[in-house]
Parts: sequence; structure tokens; C-alpha cells
Amino acid sequence: VKKSEVHEMTTENGMMTMRPLAGGLVVPAGKTVELKSGGLHIMMMGLDEPLLEGDYRKATLRFKEAGTVEIEFVVEAQGADHKHSDTNHAPQE
Repeated sequence: VKKSEVHEMTTENGMMTMRPLAGGLVVPAGKTVELKSGGLHIMMMGLDEPLLEGDYRKATLRFKEAGTVEIEFVVEAQGADHKHSDTNHAPQE
């Protein structure tokens, strides 16, 4: 992955939009934040190979104060159609 960002998907005036989360993602101590399709998620750009639905992948999350955390995630199909509000990236279909 060449670049990854935390994105937020919202509905505004009946249109689903996706954009980078301004200021990053805050995870309060002792709390859980769920990343999922249709809400907060990680957008990966510049992949070396395609991600296939059902694949398990590993990633490293870097936190400002808590350091790094190794995770494993399953690749899921993208949910609803949406318009990506950041013109540097093509809409995902």
C-alpha cells in the first residue's frame, strides 16, 4: 500500500459521500471504534495487488500515543454506490 487514510462515509441530501476524516480518528482510551463499510473505514491506495473478497490480510495501525498495533482483517465487498468527494481518487464501484 502506497497510502492509506481513515475515511468517513455519510449521506448528505440523499447522496452518499466519502472523504478523509479531518484530524484523523480519535480512539478514546478503553473505548472501541468500529471500522466498517458505510461508515468509518480505511481507504487503501496504490495497492501492489488486488484485494479479493474473503481474503485475510495483515496490517499495522499506528497510533499517535499508543504506538503500533498489528491486526488481521477480512476483505469485504463494498456496500452501496457512492460518490467520492476527494477528486484525487476515483469512485469505488
